[in-house]
Amino acid sequence: MVAPVSFPAWAVTYYLNEEYLRQDEEEPPPLAIGTGVLWEDGSRYRVVDVWVSYEKRGELGRGTHVFLEPAQAADDRPKRMAPGYYVD
Repeated sequence: MVAPVSFPAWAVTYYLNEEYLRQDEEEPPPLAIGTGVLWEDGSRYRVVDVWVSYEKRGELGRGTHVFLEPAQAADDRPKRMAPGYYVD
């Protein structure tokens, strides 16, 4: 019997205005450009670009790199649904 191959976690790194925001060690569902992201603290963002890097020692490093921008007021559905809860 062949032992299962163990792979290291695939890091997902999030950037806001090209600056590091946070990192997760588990890959989320595929995030397409335009996807809305709702953080635990109530922050709301839109995915503006996604890059996958296989470089182990590159500037971005190995993993998925998700670039975000704050949700625009006209497109901020969570805030429109619950304006008293999702404040700026």
